[in-house]
Amino acid sequence: MATFNSAGYRFGTGDQAFYLPAIQRHLEPESFPRDRHPDRRPGRLNVFPRVAAALVRTAGIPQPALFLCLYLLALLLICWASRALAAHLGLSLWAQLAVLAALT
Repeated sequence: MATFNSAGYRFGTGDQAFYLPAIQRHLEPESFPRDRHPDRRPGRLNVFPRVAAALVRTAGIPQPALFLCLYLLALLLICWASRALAAHLGLSLWAQLAVLAALT
């Protein structure tokens, strides 16, 4: 039920195919009138398109720039978390970098 309410599992290459039109619909509600799902429940619990549309609207950030910034932020967080975990396990700097390389 949670998967249905969040519009299904969306990860990988299909992200932009789902999120960009969803953000656009929040920015301009009349966008894509023929492509909407007849049942409006899917996706209603997914807050990311609403938050992203609010960022685009208020800050004036273009959608591609927003996605690039979020991607880089996620990449930095993954790098930081992997190094912190490896350091907590007592690994040397080279081993920490090896863990980071393995995650890439």
